[in-house]
Amino acid sequence: QYMGIEVILVLTLHTCFALRLFRLLCGPRPLPILAGAAFLLLSPPLTYRLVGHYALTNHWLVLAALFVFCLPQADPTYSVRRYFSYSAALAFLSLAINPYLAFQVLLVLGAGAVTLLWQRRVSFVGFLGGLTAIGSAALFTCVAFGLFIPGGHGYGGSGYRFYSMNLLSVMDPALLG
Repeated sequence: QYMGIEVILVLTLHTCFALRLFRLLCGPRPLPILAGAAFLLLSPPLTYRLVGHYALTNHWLVLAALFVFCLPQADPTYSVRRYFSYSAALAFLSLAINPYLAFQVLLVLGAGAVTLLWQRRVSFVGFLGGLTAIGSAALFTCVAFGLFIPGGHGYGGSGYRFYSMNLLSVMDPALLG
């Protein structure tokens, strides 16, 4: 049952970011906002992942990246520093959750940074500084969570499956391995 809490959290975050994104895109009209959020909540890729790929159900990360991307586009007075701060935090969080989804998030955030440069809302030095902040957050996360393995040996070793244990093994020893 511990996966139920994760599913509730993921679907709640997914709905919250979908509502915020559609509110930003559609304005204060409730029907398009609710219809768009419901469409994204019931999307087949998300519901398909709920059958066992729990780490890949975090589609809210991509929605959050799209929301952060759209914030400076919707408001010309939006702070570029805030964009890069949110982007670095989202890069950290997405890499901590799932590197596969983090790649998509980093692409969207990078496109947002290029858009700000293209619109001349940030100088080239500021653009490089922002990308350095995002890249530093991503690199720190990769190192902290062991995504870079020195020596190229990987995580495999003798007895890995024999000594492994999932979270329910404390209550049911038959689940060892």
